[in-house]
Amino acid sequence: MLGHIPTRLEAMKRLIVLFVFLVAVIAWAPAPASAHYWRKCGSQNHPGAGWYHVKAHNLHCRKARAVARRYTHGLVYNPSPHPLGFSCQDRPTGYEVSHAACRREAGNRIQKVRFIFGA
Repeated sequence: MLGHIPTRLEAMKRLIVLFVFLVAVIAWAPAPASAHYWRKCGSQNHPGAGWYHVKAHNLHCRKARAVARRYTHGLVYNPSPHPLGFSCQDRPTGYEVSHAACRREAGNRIQKVRFIFGA
């Protein structure tokens, strides 16, 4: 068998087996953590200062937008870092612009909301 040269048919069979194996490995590999993790929920409907680029994880966009709306409204009129039961933190990222991250536990899931707010 030392001097055996594979025929074209044998070589093609090996390539097909290798191809099927690689496809199976790629299909079996888990998707990256960011894939389908965050749902894009949009921005406020009017121009000017407010909240933008809301993203949600494990909750509907309507609720995520409500969290952003109440958090930014609360900073001006009724300071509270807990809109709708979410615990929020923000950090300045530019001139009159901040990024906010909110989270809460709901049963056995953790719900998260992220957004940008400012002038």
